[in-house]
Amino acid sequence: MAYTKQPRNILLNHYDFLQLLHLMVKKQSRINEKIEDEKIDRIVDLWKNMKRPLDEFFDSYLQEHLHITDISIVRSKLPLFVIIIFLYKNYKEKKNTFIHLGAQLKLIDKFFITAELNDWTLQSYIDHFAEIVLNNKTPEVFPWTEIVEYVQSNKKRNVEISEEIFCAYRWFSLKILTPKRMYFSLNEKSTHRYNPELDHIFPKKMDVIPVLDRSEYERKVDVIWNLQPVTGDINNQKRKKNPLDYFSSPEGKNELGKYDFVPTNLKDPLWTDPFEFIEWRREQMLKLLKDEYDIELIQKPETKNQ
Repeated sequence: MAYTKQPRNILLNHYDFLQLLHLMVKKQSRINEKIEDEKIDRIVDLWKNMKRPLDEFFDSYLQEHLHITDISIVRSKLPLFVIIIFLYKNYKEKKNTFIHLGAQLKLIDKFFITAELNDWTLQSYIDHFAEIVLNNKTPEVFPWTEIVEYVQSNKKRNVEISEEIFCAYRWFSLKILTPKRMYFSLNEKSTHRYNPELDHIFPKKMDVIPVLDRSEYERKVDVIWNLQPVTGDINNQKRKKNPLDYFSSPEGKNELGKYDFVPTNLKDPLWTDPFEFIEWRREQMLKLLKDEYDIELIQKPETKNQ
């Protein structure tokens, strides 16, 4: 059993594929030691028809849509299986391809993000999600409502994503916030993909800070809303520099376009106030979550700007 087209850095191994097929046939993600002969025949038949859905999952969804090219960004592979099963059923019964997903794509994204951040990865959850998808009478519609109803009735996991959880998983959350950016090299010759480092736009160790208490300053700027994945070269150049000074310098003047959710006008007053800048950037990021994925984080007033 082999599927060789998947990206090198996001490989699913043989066991993963067997687990996926087992989930589709027996509606169980846990592989039993013994699989009945008729189930093996069913698994073989399924595998013969999986190429198109897998191509669309890796090429169209992960790489082209979300620009995810490394499995290290993803907390768990299990929610990915549910999406693959949906693409398979949709194609098998409706001959729908990725370009036909339309509004369903936002629901798939919402499921993927929520399942990863809220840890919807219990075996019983994944098994039930797969069963919901496989039994769906309208295979062209992603069954988000039914999945949410199950999670709510089970009462072991949250449906809403808290801001605290979102901020805790920085790499995954930043990738979701920058779906058009591609991080992590797929090949050594690529000039558009790179292994990123996290830059504090307003550095923690910036020489001149707007408050007397440095520990307070460092705490307030060490948040996801002040972070940007960048190349190691940019991170090394910028170091402790005030961002306004860096982007106004000969070495940094061409790098502003590599940052997301920042004022493009260096004369904007936000560049002179790190706390106002971070709050403004936070609002832009929250807006993207709502607009792109229909996700609103549950916020705690006391954690704002922290």
